Amino acid sequence: MKSGLRNCFAAALFVLAIPTLAGAQAQGTSPLPRPTGVGGAGVTADRFTGVIMIYLRDENESPISGIPQITLTSETDDSVIPELPRLEGKGWVFTNLPIGGTYELDIRVDGYQPAHQTVELSGISDSTANVVVNLKPIDPQLVFRPPGGQFVLAPRAQKEVQQGLRDLSSDKVSSAQKHFQKAIQLAPGNPYVNYVMGMSYILAKQETKAQPYLEESVSLDPNQPASLLALGTLRFDQGNYAGAVDLLSKAVKLDPSSWKSQWLLADACLRQRDFPQAREHAEKALAAGKEKADRVRLVLAEAVAGMGDRAGALATLDRFLSDHPNDPDALKFRAWLTSRSGNFPKH
Repeated sequence: MKSGLRNCFAAALFVLAIPTLAGAQAQGTSPLPRPTGVGGAGVTADRFTGVIMIYLRDENESPISGIPQITLTSETDDSVIPELPRLEGKGWVFTNLPIGGTYELDIRVDGYQPAHQTVELSGISDSTANVVVNLKPIDPQLVFRPPGGQFVLAPRAQKEVQQGLRDLSSDKVSSAQKHFQKAIQLAPGNPYVNYVMGMSYILAKQETKAQPYLEESVSLDPNQPASLLALGTLRFDQGNYAGAVDLLSKAVKLDPSSWKSQWLLADACLRQRDFPQAREHAEKALAAGKEKADRVRLVLAEAVAGMGDRAGALATLDRFLSDHPNDPDALKFRAWLTSRSGNFPKH
């Protein structure tokens, strides 16, 4: 029985596309405070102008302390508001804005994905729009880490790679690939450049085109866990579980703390019916990834069941179901286990 985890893992591994960031917007009667200086001494404001107050939060709703770059554009005439926002309490404020208009916010903070938000100022006099924007951290795979040693990149190639990664962070895959292709022309024997090009094709769901770049990356430098994980994932998707086990085993030796590599290696071992190894790597994935790797308990349950321990498999499933009571994969597998009596014969 398949674990049902593959789609979840693929989403976790290759989250290279950066979606439009979600933000909550409240206007007029918002419970968020109006800037203390607006309408008071020292601030020029009248009944025909309004205020946009921006509150930046992370995924856990905690305020973001970094200094943002915020650009405000009026949709009325597509002009950029020349005023820079100022910090007011825990938010950033634009004042003296024409009311009754629509504005576009572009927000950039180091370490976070760019955010875009549409804001409307009502035509009511002295209007205020409070905007809360939740920023997501940049995926670690999009952070440029220049290779060293014999694989150091020349400045021009490095510039192309960095621009390509910026394009990927803005979901501009085609543009990113153009920059990566230029980098490959400048540094065809660089494993990192081949890796990012391969990953861009993975993002574009063109696995066949990704394969030669990832293979070249691993061939040039077989000691990079990221390339081994990417190619191992591709092998897994192709149903080449023996090939996936070979690559992923090397990846976890180089980086035992990678819960994604441990997770996928556990699943590949499971498909090979190597239940003891599947159990070992599933447990390591749980130890390293904690709640992020919670769904690996389904792989662990299957491995334990495959080793003949029905009670242990049920206990593992029940622990998962205590947090995910309606998970269809877990419920289906548990129903299958409970329909059997006694322990399974050991394989």
